[in-house]
Amino acid sequence: GSIGETALSAAEEMRAEGRRVGVARIRLWRPFPRQALLRALGGARVVVAVDRMLSPGAGGGPVGAELRAAFCGRPGAPEVRDAVAGLGGREINRQTFRGLVDQALRPAAADEVYTMVDGRAS
Repeated sequence: GSIGETALSAAEEMRAEGRRVGVARIRLWRPFPRQALLRALGGARVVVAVDRMLSPGAGGGPVGAELRAAFCGRPGAPEVRDAVAGLGGREINRQTFRGLVDQALRPAAADEVYTMVDGRAS
């Protein structure tokens, strides 16, 4: 989506530091690219689904919900963690993505429904 280039730049920085991270971008929402995402994310342990909108009552954003449905019942499926960022036009930068990766890999993060990111917070 619209934040893909920033995510790719952050991932390159983290890989240069020896971290095993990657980015899968969704270019078309419908039809949902289920098979392409299953191939791209199949070896991941944790996937962070970044949404620019909140879906109250849905337990996360629409991207995360679609990813969980795609991986449902598959052996070795990654854990999908939701992050909501960029609400109200707030900035999403490389530091935002680095923070999302750090937060998603914390053991306690598995208990969180989703992460709300506010680019104004320090």
